[in-house]
Amino acid sequence: MVKPRIRGKSMKKMIEASMQRAVLLLVCIVLIVVWGGISAFQMHRDYLPSINKTTLLVSLRVPSYQTD
Repeated sequence: MVKPRIRGKSMKKMIEASMQRAVLLLVCIVLIVVWGGISAFQMHRDYLPSINKTTLLVSLRVPSYQTD
């Protein structure tokens, strides 16, 4: 299998620049996701009450339902 040769320095520079841009974009996305996760954890810890009960009671009101 023959590897394609990159002709000219401009094509090589363009490929290198796009790879650097992709790495930079990936790092930015990872930082934003991590920052969002930390912020969500802090909001949950600071503003939401803690749940001490392990069970959750759900009540349902249906006007047309009759018990006999």
